[in-house]
Amino acid sequence: MKKIISLISVLMIVLSGCAGRKTSRHEDALMYENGECVVFYPDNENIKKYAESLCSDKEDRKIDYKVKEVGDFYVISYPDGLSFYTEKDYSDPDLSVRNDLDILSDELRYQMRESGIDEAYTSRFFLNTAKDALNVHDISVRVNGEDMYFYFPDYDYEVVLPIELGQRITERNFGKDDAEYVKRRYIDPDRPMVALTFDDGPYRVVDSVIYETMERYDARCTFYFVGSRLTQKELDNSLTGIAIGCEYGSH
Repeated sequence: MKKIISLISVLMIVLSGCAGRKTSRHEDALMYENGECVVFYPDNENIKKYAESLCSDKEDRKIDYKVKEVGDFYVISYPDGLSFYTEKDYSDPDLSVRNDLDILSDELRYQMRESGIDEAYTSRFFLNTAKDALNVHDISVRVNGEDMYFYFPDYDYEVVLPIELGQRITERNFGKDDAEYVKRRYIDPDRPMVALTFDDGPYRVVDSVIYETMERYDARCTFYFVGSRLTQKELDNSLTGIAIGCEYGSH
């Protein structure tokens, strides 16, 4: 009788261990099993594909995920450090372009030029990528880790931005502080360039128009000033040009 009781006890322990291997910390978790490997995942197709890849080697292990509420979303993370943002029903984030089109416009030009794409240096490209010309309904948005990706089908190109900027554009809260954006300009020294200079300044009415034009067209220029025109108001106005990277010399 004692032997039978001991055998039953051992069997219960074994069964309990097996049940524990197939139990997640999350009541609504789904499970994938491959050989001796068990992995849990929430009801999301992209995360499911990733979870299944974790068990491709069939090793004896149990892999569970963690859930953390961040801003508008859940962050689903695995022991290897990879994480996914989801809505709070575990669906993919509902993301679209809603704001700060100037950031997208500037970064599309910068990143395509940095990639050496000739089209990014054409006047037609510049006009079509002005913020008021962007077709935001065609831009698809996804998030991966700490970056957000904006796909432009017209150019078959994906702009990558940190979430701190991406949340400004999508107007969704990813639990980050909004980052300040500084416009970037890519210059390829191996491509033809033109130097623009303006003499006999400063003259703030004209200079202000030039500053605005340079900024709009991703350009910079050099102003040559006459000493007799250097009033305080003119000098104060020149700070705008200095801020956007223009140069100054004596005429």
